[in-house]
Order: sequence, then C-alpha cells, then structure tokens
Amino acid sequence: MKAFYGIAILVCCLGLTACANQPPQQQSVAAYVSQQKTAARKAEQEGRLAEAVSLWQSLLPLELDDADIHLALSSLEQRIAKRVKRGLRNAEAAYAKGNDSAGDLWLLKVLALKPGQPQALSTLQQSTSSRAQAQQAAKSDEESERLMARRRAAPDSAYTQMRRLYDQGDYQAVLSLASQHSQTADVEIGRLLALTHIALADKAQKQAKQTTELEHVQAAIKILPTEDETLLNRRAALRKSLSEVWYRKGIGMMQEDLPVAISALEKSVDYNPDNRAAKLQLNKARILKRNLEKIKNR
Repeated sequence: MKAFYGIAILVCCLGLTACANQPPQQQSVAAYVSQQKTAARKAEQEGRLAEAVSLWQSLLPLELDDADIHLALSSLEQRIAKRVKRGLRNAEAAYAKGNDSAGDLWLLKVLALKPGQPQALSTLQQSTSSRAQAQQAAKSDEESERLMARRRAAPDSAYTQMRRLYDQGDYQAVLSLASQHSQTADVEIGRLLALTHIALADKAQKQAKQTTELEHVQAAIKILPTEDETLLNRRAALRKSLSEVWYRKGIGMMQEDLPVAISALEKSVDYNPDNRAAKLQLNKARILKRNLEKIKNR
C-alpha cells in the first residue's frame, strides 16, 4: 500500500484531478504554487514570519527548480534568528529585573516566531510553573484555615493522606487516592490536586514528554476554580509546539505514506486550529487521497 501511494503521488505530482472539468494537472500545480507564494509573501509583510516559513516549506515536497523558494526561506530564517536572539536577550533582562510578566511576553513572542524553540519553551515553563505554585500556596482564607484545623484533629483524613504522599513526591499515589474518594469539590483537595498535576507536568517537561506535560497542565487548569494566566500561557506554548511537531511529521510523510501524513496533520490542527499551513496541507492531502483511490479503483 505504501509503495502504491508513493508511486501514485509522483504520478499525480500533487495535481488535484478530482473531476473532469478541472484544469490540466500542470496548471493545477502552478495555481497551487502561485497561491502559496502569494500567501507566504503576505504573511511576511504582516510580520507573521513563522507562518511565512511554513507556507514556503509547503512547496518543498514538489521538488521544483525554483530559486525563489530557497532564497525566501534563507532570508526568513535569518530574520527569525535575529529576532529570536533579541527576544531571548530581552526576556533574560526582564527576568533579572523581577518583571516576570514582561519576560513571559518576550518568550511567547519568540515561540510565535519559532514554535518549540527549546530555550524559550523551557524558561517559560519554569517561570509559569514556579509562579503557579506560588500563587496556589498564597491562596489561604478563613474557610481553608477551618478545614485545616479539622484535618489536624483527624489525621487519617483523605486530605492528610494525600498531603503526606505529595510531600513524599509520590504524585501518582495522590491522584490514585483522590480518584477513590471523589472529593475534588473540596477546596483544599482541589488545590493539592492542581499542584500535583503541575509537579507531574514539570517532571514530564524535564523528560521532554510534551504530550504528557500538556495533559497535566490541562488537568490543573480544569481543577482550579479560576483561570490561571501562567498555566494558560504554558498550555498555549505547548499546543503551538506540538502542532509544529506534528506538522513537520505530516510534511515528511507526504510522499511515503499519505494516510499517516493525514493523521499527523490532523493532530497538528487539533493542537493549534490557527495553524494555517497545517490546514492547507491537510486539505491538499485529503484531496490527493481521494484522487489516488479513484486511480486505484479504475
């Protein structure tokens, strides 16, 4: 099946021949190339450099003898590299002055230019994680104080057991115990579960397991009674990074295994619905698959 798709894609040359009244294959490819170039130049003019790069890169699988593509990519990569360097430098200066919000903003700008940039992603995750934990630790009111007083008098309560496990670093045991008692509506238990998910997200981040990290960040956001800006920023950065990872996997599989490429591009769009390059490639891949199936059934 993979061999068939590889040969058929080369034969189709990415031409969209779904019906008889469409233009000839070469005209379809030329129209697609022109469309991508126009969109790429517009994105660059509007400052959406990462999107411009993705649009130019979408033409690479066609293996065209077109110097414009490589010149544009080279120029964009140089511009992005300069802006990324400046953004990282400004973020570092902001953090040094204690202005964490400005530092986070600079890093988000870096990730918009270069999704998944390791230094920006790691620093932003550490910043948002530490601030989230500090914010949760600071949220203490009369109600939580009364709850704590009652738990001190009942050392075998679910909360006391969970807190002991949390302090020991046995985070999975905390989640397991919480599932048995179904007490997530309890304010203190909810906060402890949120901190547990944040700790597991930090652990996954150190292991470069972004999917697991995102799952725990989303779980913490779901538990907390109000929106936490630091966690929302962390989730946004992770979703953009994972979208880019699956986009590149999809592009890489276009000529080898079209169904696998479609699956990867679908994940890319799921993670970041605003990834226009992934949407364009997914639409093209789906049309190609339909055309290839028609060819096969003749």
